[in-house]
Amino acid sequence: MIFLTSLAASLYAALEGFKAAGMNPGELGIFEELMDARSIFLTANSTTVYCMTEVNVKDEPIVVQVPPAVLGPVDDAYFRFVTDIGITEPDKGKGGKYLFVHESYQGKLPKDIL
Repeated sequence: MIFLTSLAASLYAALEGFKAAGMNPGELGIFEELMDARSIFLTANSTTVYCMTEVNVKDEPIVVQVPPAVLGPVDDAYFRFVTDIGITEPDKGKGGKYLFVHESYQGKLPKDIL
């Protein structure tokens, strides 16, 4: 559990850094440069353009609109796999909407995505 807590703390620190740089939750941050040996990210590689956003499903479902030609994973705060988006997933690279809901959510789901 200590390892998972460290991962969540690392992601929390990254998201707080994004906020300090002016990025709001829900906005997509795209890194301007590739990672290198000076990058302070867990398991980052030097051949990937990284994008990151904060999606909080604690209180309500979130619909994420993904543009065409995207490929990437969605992980939770503990870096556990949730799903892939884009070319290898149901939208087959055409873009689409993804609904994220916390497992304890009991309210209504958005009708425009179902």
